[in-house]
Amino acid sequence: MTDVFEGYRLYVSGKFPGIQKDEVWAWLLGAGAHGVTSKSVANAYLCPDPTDPKLVATGKKLFTLADLGEPLVGYLDRLKAAIESRRVDLKHHKNALFHLGYGPPADDALIARVEAALGFPVPADLLTLMRHFNGLSAVVAVPKRGTTIELPQDGAPLPYAGLADLNHPLWQGKIDWLIGTVALPTWEEIFLRPQSARICDLGGTRPDKEIVKIGSLKVKAGDLFPRLFAFDLYHHFGGAAVFADPKAKDLKVIYAFDYWADITSAHPVSLRTYMESVLAGFWGRIAHAGQRPIKPVSKTAWPTYIRNIHGAPYIFIELK
Repeated sequence: MTDVFEGYRLYVSGKFPGIQKDEVWAWLLGAGAHGVTSKSVANAYLCPDPTDPKLVATGKKLFTLADLGEPLVGYLDRLKAAIESRRVDLKHHKNALFHLGYGPPADDALIARVEAALGFPVPADLLTLMRHFNGLSAVVAVPKRGTTIELPQDGAPLPYAGLADLNHPLWQGKIDWLIGTVALPTWEEIFLRPQSARICDLGGTRPDKEIVKIGSLKVKAGDLFPRLFAFDLYHHFGGAAVFADPKAKDLKVIYAFDYWADITSAHPVSLRTYMESVLAGFWGRIAHAGQRPIKPVSKTAWPTYIRNIHGAPYIFIELK
């Protein structure tokens, strides 16, 4: 998609029916476009109505959601392009680390097994990802001078929980600049593992009837944990799980902090927003936007490892 927006600095303007502006922002950056947070530096607009008189009067180029294409479509190709872009940007860093591994797309039999585990049809966004790959790990980082980290350049994804392991070389104080990372196990490992083998299973610590509040999501512990699956194992201290919501028949991404002990600090986000935001990080369009979109439930209790990036619609986590 970058060729569509080549040379343009886009400002997101207006209200988009059925989608929040910050979701549009994630989608824009995930497509590899250059989004800006100031109208003064923009030379184009992304808007819902290209006939808006005020925008037309600016004389600037107008784009719509149609120009972005379908969300998550072409995800793997966009990730490859983003990593290659960073490879060019970081060519002066001789020890820069680039890793991309993924398995072949899921077949119909596996999709049917995942559907049975969810208890409802595989949502469109998850199905799109399943048709792209089975297991995905990617890292773009600059190690500290004089240190080395051995990761395969390409091939199969890292093994289950590889990036969630405290002893993994990535988390041994060797990283000077972590630009982007994602560590999705295989779909079998995410959705078909027994509940007792899931690192996000906290069911035994809460009575089944206890109401767990995660932002606007309120669900009984006995209903939550059997439907909570460890999803992105991007850091030994924090990760992302997905909750298979039987009412909405959709997936919600829930953050897990403190080695998966705390799942109530941040508002759930959609799978689409999460994955597009992760991809935006690899493009590196905004400083430090290379990590996860965190929306704390309480501004008075922000963990020390997340911070606000001025002008950005999200709180981004720093993995240093």
